[in-house]
Amino acid sequence: MAEREIDADEDGDDNDDDDDDDDDDVDDDDGNDDSDDDGDDNGDDDDNGDDDDDNGDDEMMMMMMIMIMMIMMMLLLLMMIIMMMMMMMMTLMMMMMIMMMMMMMMMMMMMMMMMMMMRMMMMMMMVMMEMVIMRIRSNGSRWKRSSRAWLLEYGSEGQLACVQDQSGSKTYLESRDICNTSQAFLVAVKTAEKLDLVRTISGGNDRWVGLNDIAEEKVMVWEIDGANMTEEERQAVFPSHEPNDMNGREDCVQFRKHTQKLNDKSCAVKHGFICEIPLPSLT
Repeated sequence: MAEREIDADEDGDDNDDDDDDDDDDVDDDDGNDDSDDDGDDNGDDDDNGDDDDDNGDDEMMMMMMIMIMMIMMMLLLLMMIIMMMMMMMMTLMMMMMIMMMMMMMMMMMMMMMMMMMMRMMMMMMMVMMEMVIMRIRSNGSRWKRSSRAWLLEYGSEGQLACVQDQSGSKTYLESRDICNTSQAFLVAVKTAEKLDLVRTISGGNDRWVGLNDIAEEKVMVWEIDGANMTEEERQAVFPSHEPNDMNGREDCVQFRKHTQKLNDKSCAVKHGFICEIPLPSLT
């Protein structure tokens, strides 16, 4: 009995040991399962991390592409603005060229008009000169072709005139009447240039000219236009001490041979004279 109990106890102990071994095996199996689960979880976490990295790279790429597109759009817009400005500049240049062409055409038209006007003026001048010459020739022997007539232009006075030297011996009033009969005047010598002309056509001899103070003493008046002699005119054609109205009887003016300038003289003195017919003004 005792041996059976001992055997039974040993069997029981063996069973207990077997149970413990079984429990250990179960625990080991559970541990392995837990380890496997943890490994699976760690693998899942690694996969999630990779996915996050991929998503971040995609977002960066998208942002870079958007920025590149925006830069390209800005460059395109800038190019369009530059092209528009260039087109505007070209338009302005074309307008300026058109304006310059119009101005050139206007200038050419003005030049043509001026040339036409000059031609007309020259034709009118020639016609007037011819009329004056015909009138002179029709006024008798004093202005016939054989007489010494001069058709001239004296620029300082800005007009044309026909003058004639008369060598006959006449008083001032007789000379004036002869000129007036031919629709002329005793020559007006207002400038040094005209004085040279009188000297040339008179041969340097004494000649009556159209200036006197018969109406009012000391007030010299030109026959041709009734104007008073100015100080500037006096200095141009008289010596510094003339006119002096010697003895209060020198009321008429002559071209004097000895001084080759004008001189006041008694109107009763007789010598040659010079007549002048001014042409009508073209202005």
